[in-house]
Amino acid sequence: MLSRIPVLGMALAAVALAQPAHAESNQEPPAKIGTLSVVVENDYFAGTDQEYTNGIRLAYLRPKGDVNDVTAWLGRNLLGVADQRKLYDGLAIGQNLFTPSDITQSAPQNGDHPYAGWLYVELAAIADDDTHVETVTANLGIVGPLAMGEFVQNTFHQLIDSDIAQGWDNQLKNEPGLVLSYDKTWRPFKEQTRPWGFDVLPSAGFSIGNVLTQANAGFTLRIGPNLSNGLGPPRIRPSLAGGGFIVENARRFNWYLFGGMQTRAVLRNIFLDGNTFRNSARVNKRNVVHDFQVGAVMRYETVRVSYSVVRRSKEFDTQRDPHTFAAITLTVQY
Repeated sequence: MLSRIPVLGMALAAVALAQPAHAESNQEPPAKIGTLSVVVENDYFAGTDQEYTNGIRLAYLRPKGDVNDVTAWLGRNLLGVADQRKLYDGLAIGQNLFTPSDITQSAPQNGDHPYAGWLYVELAAIADDDTHVETVTANLGIVGPLAMGEFVQNTFHQLIDSDIAQGWDNQLKNEPGLVLSYDKTWRPFKEQTRPWGFDVLPSAGFSIGNVLTQANAGFTLRIGPNLSNGLGPPRIRPSLAGGGFIVENARRFNWYLFGGMQTRAVLRNIFLDGNTFRNSARVNKRNVVHDFQVGAVMRYETVRVSYSVVRRSKEFDTQRDPHTFAAITLTVQY
């Protein structure tokens, strides 16, 4: 099974990164090849190993304006952007892992977070229209043993000589997953004075699918010298809005601090509600969840590194405490 994963990924990449739509002859070719970003989210930095315990996402964005026919169509007909020079499209692959608070027990733990893995590919279309950024994504993947959560977690725990999770036999059953999402982030305000500047980036959106159905709203505040028109670092859904692209800045080196919050109205979360059509572990989820985030970003030319700490409110009734985890991102434009 493991040997088939690279083949599947290459096939999906070939479909997603199909022949780009032809630009007008008077348009200059893109100056860059593309943007690659890696996001790792883990609660190890908070001293726990439970609930949302790990997420990893590898994403590639083609150069701005170098988009395929599907993204060009979405830009014209859904996002209202006829100029494809304002569009990005991209492909990502990711995995999220969830466990109860005590991973040393092999028996089912009623009232605690179910074991679950989510392995997916994501197709994205992004419109950057100066005053706002709109993103449409489609996530297609698998929940359950085929997501290889047990293999990934316990292999890593063996490498770091940590406790082996004993309860993966109780994880959610195999179920194909689809999530369609739309997000919009506005750039309504920026104050740039020497040596400091700040801006506020409100955002809102929604997701629909058997894995996640929710509506969300929030904001990000950035403070630092010579701010660009970026959106902050990328994150793994569900999350505060961020950008997978790097906006050009006059300075070779730049940095800023950021903070923000997001509120989500959750109608369905398969990792808490359990499988859609089969009996499985489940807990009574809360329909309103809040995320609070603080962090820092450093950029040198075409490389950006960020670190953030996220405090997530209780997601289900029997959860003992809010959950804290860290997110580390590396973004490279080349």
